[in-house]
Amino acid sequence: MLDKLDLFFGDANDTLAHVYARLPETADRGHQLGGSIYGPFSSRSTTLPARAPLTPVEPGDSPLARAVVPDPCFWSPALPQWYEATVTLHGPTGQLAENRQLFGMQPRGVRRGRIWATGERWTVCAAATAGPIDWGGCSAANRAVLAASPDDEMCAAATRAGVRIVAEIPAAVEALRRVSRWPAVSLVIVPADSSVVAGDLRRAAPNQLLAATAPAAAWENGLTTPWAHAAVAEIVRGDEIPTAAVEQPIIIRLRDDTSTTPAEQADALDQLRRRAAARGQFAGFLIG
Repeated sequence: MLDKLDLFFGDANDTLAHVYARLPETADRGHQLGGSIYGPFSSRSTTLPARAPLTPVEPGDSPLARAVVPDPCFWSPALPQWYEATVTLHGPTGQLAENRQLFGMQPRGVRRGRIWATGERWTVCAAATAGPIDWGGCSAANRAVLAASPDDEMCAAATRAGVRIVAEIPAAVEALRRVSRWPAVSLVIVPADSSVVAGDLRRAAPNQLLAATAPAAAWENGLTTPWAHAAVAEIVRGDEIPTAAVEQPIIIRLRDDTSTTPAEQADALDQLRRRAAARGQFAGFLIG
């Protein structure tokens, strides 16, 4: 019953953060959500966890609960920190279901053609990895991982290791909801020609950055995706780097299946950045 649960944060600063648990509008209005947000925890530092209760917010179109987390700790590659969320669903006869999951807060946004995350400018640099991932190596190189529909095991490992994931998924609300539960998933790529209502995508993951992907020529020919925070322009080897032609931050993606080792991927990313330097301001670079 809680498989469509949305867990997200609203106003957040160094003093307080408001965390919300929400069910879709189709849920029974006679139900209430409760539970708690407990933490923080970290793989790199000692913490003093505390519990903030989730209390029902009424009235509304769907079950909604809010927790006020004092002195919130945000997730970042430099210091990955997270919480344990326990969400309960109650009806007239008592508790109906319980959901436990890891939860983290990584404030993100776009400004002046750039992507910002946890208060710092983030130039997206990520490569697809076919084999086992060296999380320590990715962390040391400050390089994200580009992954197609990453499973929960990968997302959990990245969250604890402090490595960002750029997730490429089909334009499906459930897929977006699943990957966006993990704070390490910092950017989600969906097809620019998605038929899913943009409002549904934004509602399923209010804190997530969405990037629309299409061949570079489509963007140069006037493709617009006002629902997306960023645009991914796809090229293949031999293509010219496109010029910046849309208002959103532009990420260049080289479709390349020849760079497979971490060293080859790092070299390919460096070459792509050098090629793009004379063509304009880009928000990031992807290989794979």
